[in-house]
Amino acid sequence: MKHPALPVTLLKKSITGAVLFAVILSVTGCFGRDGTIGIYAHNRSTLKKLINYIDENDTEGLYDLFSEDKKSDKSLMERLDAVCDLWDEEDLTVKKKRSTSGGGAYDHGKYTYYETRYYINVESSDGKEYEIYVSEDYINKGEPEMVGINIIEVRDEDEDIILSTYKETDTVPD
Repeated sequence: MKHPALPVTLLKKSITGAVLFAVILSVTGCFGRDGTIGIYAHNRSTLKKLINYIDENDTEGLYDLFSEDKKSDKSLMERLDAVCDLWDEEDLTVKKKRSTSGGGAYDHGKYTYYETRYYINVESSDGKEYEIYVSEDYINKGEPEMVGINIIEVRDEDEDIILSTYKETDTVPD
């Protein structure tokens, strides 16, 4: 004999369990108390913008993503033009894209610093592979002028840097 209330009871328990699980995650900080949900959404959005701006040769859009500190570099637009020109000249297509945490610092459960690193693997129409590396300070309470993208590098198959938005006085990370 079937019990007609069983599916409804099971559904109620499932919903109650899911709500309880979300509350526990929220209270323990695993679900955005420290801003991680906002960070993940920002990273997805920025990665999409980066690819679109480079693909559309929109150096002004790219420029707007940079930190105020890096915007003070008079040669930044010229360097961004070189990145977009390479994209066009090599007829690059995206093969893989990802973002990772470059590090973070907390104070009383809130981020005071958070860096994101983006990696965009691309391939030219003749099979050459490149990696576009981007470093961004998403949060920087100590140096707010550094919030934004601080570097775009294009590395060849041998991981040699062939284009960079770094000023010559900056140091290049490994």
